[in-house]
Amino acid sequence: VLERHRNEGEALIAKEAVKPDAIRVTHSADMQFVGQTHIINVPLPSSSVTRATLQQLFEKAYFARFKVELPEIRANLVNLNTSVTGVRPQIDLSRLIDPAGRAPTLDEARREIRPVWYHGAWHDTPVYAREKLPLDAVIEGPAILEQMDATTVLEPGDHARSDADGNIIIDIGEA
Repeated sequence: VLERHRNEGEALIAKEAVKPDAIRVTHSADMQFVGQTHIINVPLPSSSVTRATLQQLFEKAYFARFKVELPEIRANLVNLNTSVTGVRPQIDLSRLIDPAGRAPTLDEARREIRPVWYHGAWHDTPVYAREKLPLDAVIEGPAILEQMDATTVLEPGDHARSDADGNIIIDIGEA
């Protein structure tokens, strides 16, 4: 079962456009003693584990958690888990927003103004290109921040500011 999980995970990663530098595979088992309700996650050393090894690993994990040994009770396997992770090179997050592409002012980062319905009324709402927001921009809601993969909506009364790392910090106003 664990080997099948691994193969399925590796096949999914192989279909992705970005090829990883390496693939990391971890296996674990969720187990409990028969008759008990709490489950313990037990890391497994490989995909080839015997029933005796599972029992031994579970008893060790159980003792580490509860400081109790119950060798006369059989362990029950609840779930088998496999995580297959494609490891990519470290990403330089500063490349996400080109400093040269930032607008010098908030007005220059604005794409348009459009009417948006908030709380029972239309509001003229500026729409900004997020990647063009100036460093340390302060934005009063209502506003919309658009980017390639997301849209952030600031309702009337919200306040937002951008930081040097490209984060948008939003303080939610009162509804």
